[in-house]
Amino acid sequence: MTARELAETLEVSERTVLRDVEALAEEADRLSTWFLHDPDPWTGNRIPHGELRRLARSVDRRREVEITLASDAIVTVRPLGLVLKAGSWHVVTLGAAGIDVVCIDDLRGTRLTSRRFAPPPGFELASFWKLHNAHNA
Repeated sequence: MTARELAETLEVSERTVLRDVEALAEEADRLSTWFLHDPDPWTGNRIPHGELRRLARSVDRRREVEITLASDAIVTVRPLGLVLKAGSWHVVTLGAAGIDVVCIDDLRGTRLTSRRFAPPPGFELASFWKLHNAHNA
C-alpha cells in the first residue's frame, strides 16, 4: 500500500501519513537501544536457514508445502499460519480432519508445491490460536 492509498483510506493527507511513519521509525530506533526480542531457545534455533521463509511464503501464497521433520518423514501440509510460542515454532495446518497444529522445531527442509488451497471461510489465526491454547492449557 502506498502513502497515497493509506491517506485516502484513513481520510488524512499524504503528508500526515509520511510524518507519522517517520515518527514510528524514530520510535522503533529509540526502542531498539534498550529492548531486544530474542525468541530462540537457549539451545539455539535448529531450523535450517531459509526454511521458515519458504514456509511463510507457502502460507502467503496458499500453496501446499512438503515438510521434512527430524524423523525424515515427508508430510504435505496446507499451512494457514505460523506461530512462535515460548521459543517453539508451530505451523497451523488445514487437513482432512480439520485444523491442526504441528510443532516444527525439528524442521529439516521444505518444498513448495504448485498445488493451491483455500483457507476455511472466516479463518483468523489469532482467534484460532486463542481457542487452541484454551483447550490445551
